[in-house]
Amino acid sequence: MASVYFIGDLHLGHRNIMSFGQRDFKTIEDHDEGMIELWNSKIKSKRDLVWVLGDVAMSMESLKLLDKANGQKRLIMGNHDRFDIPVYLKYFEDIRAFEKRYGFVMSHIPIHPNELVYRSWNFNVHGHIHDPSKNLRGDKYFNANADSIGLIPVELDELRTKIEIAKRVWYETV
Repeated sequence: MASVYFIGDLHLGHRNIMSFGQRDFKTIEDHDEGMIELWNSKIKSKRDLVWVLGDVAMSMESLKLLDKANGQKRLIMGNHDRFDIPVYLKYFEDIRAFEKRYGFVMSHIPIHPNELVYRSWNFNVHGHIHDPSKNLRGDKYFNANADSIGLIPVELDELRTKIEIAKRVWYETV
């Protein structure tokens, strides 16, 4: 049976990514190949669905590495996703600015709390924030940035468990 996964901020081809992330690679080539290897260590089936929460690749050459990544891919556009939509459609089945599904809304940049209330969205799974110590606190957010999830896509059931734990911890500290 196919599974659903989430990861944001692959930053393939981004030469400075090792300087502000949690990534221990010596070169950008090692980084890019390592990110694909880590992806494929979790995503095994062609039927598995992976939501990429923005900031995929910095160059056309690095974007082509997605051909080596297992699974069906969908993209939530990020601030570094600057190619024309037809370019991304070579690698992704669908492209969105945000998507409400699975009981939460997915975005690249975290959605403002007032907007979550206004739209009656209960929870936001996002990327964008590379430093896990700067993750938004509270009962409404989960950062699926690669640097916050160990560089490996997180599966839907695992994500739901992490969300429940985060909510419980938040309410215990309030």
